Amino acid sequence: MKRIGRCLFVAVLLAIVPMAQAQEALTRLFEEAQEAEATGDFAWAAQVYDRLLKIAPETPGLFYLAGRSHAQAGQPKEALDRLEEAVRLEPLLFERLGQDPALAALREQARWPAFAERARARVAGIDPLLRAELVAMREADQKVRNELFGPAIAEHGPYSPHADSAKAVMLRIDRAHTTRMKVLVEKHGWPGFDLVGFDGAGAAFLIVQHAPDSVFQSRALHLLRTAAEQGEATLQDVALLHDRVLRNQDKPQLYGTQFEYNEAGEAVLAPLEDVAHVDERRATMGLPPLADYLEQQGLLPAPPEQE
Repeated sequence: MKRIGRCLFVAVLLAIVPMAQAQEALTRLFEEAQEAEATGDFAWAAQVYDRLLKIAPETPGLFYLAGRSHAQAGQPKEALDRLEEAVRLEPLLFERLGQDPALAALREQARWPAFAERARARVAGIDPLLRAELVAMREADQKVRNELFGPAIAEHGPYSPHADSAKAVMLRIDRAHTTRMKVLVEKHGWPGFDLVGFDGAGAAFLIVQHAPDSVFQSRALHLLRTAAEQGEATLQDVALLHDRVLRNQDKPQLYGTQFEYNEAGEAVLAPLEDVAHVDERRATMGLPPLADYLEQQGLLPAPPEQE
């Protein structure tokens, strides 16, 4: 079987960890699944993808790949269960499912027509222009951070004039995005999976996460949490925005997703509530253990007096 392309591999990893965490462990598992597919051991590939889904349970690309492997392993029920979830998270994946030759036998299953009807209904509800606008704003958000603000901090430190200058540019973009996002939320409510797909919903979250408006962020958190309860947003995004809102209020975070710079310019975990039970809270939101996150991000733990 032809191996899955490298571009899809990268896209899936980006979806797995939207915060740009280091990918070493996930990459090893992903490549193990690819090797199993390349040798025709689809049952093992399906098991490995299912293991990845335990790490990243809100990832449509992984549900698609897991379903694909289960289908080729002759496990139609497991395959359709995972493809249903893939399309719930990202309706536009259905077009790929209808064309994928690896799913030809699955499309003959009695359960497929009802699945396809539900999927087409979800695709029809997508607003392509709104989705495109949100994704474009996310790209601008990431461009200024990856090409200007991030390099300024890396080269000159977080308290340097270079970082201050880059931050001023970044804030101008963030303010413009926030102004537009307020209009979109007022018009559409929270843009969830059914309205803008997985990419669009993730972009909406990122714009709000970076909004220089704590009042708007607090309001958006309520909308985002409700959307997640309805299966229209990820719990990971809720955790990230909740921690951001708490830090804006100078309160300890709950999930350990936020960092700050110490006097030496080192990135350290921001103050955290009830450290002893943080991994329990993180698990409920689909986040890995805090120690793994700190290692992946290259962050220092919070100083003892902050814990």
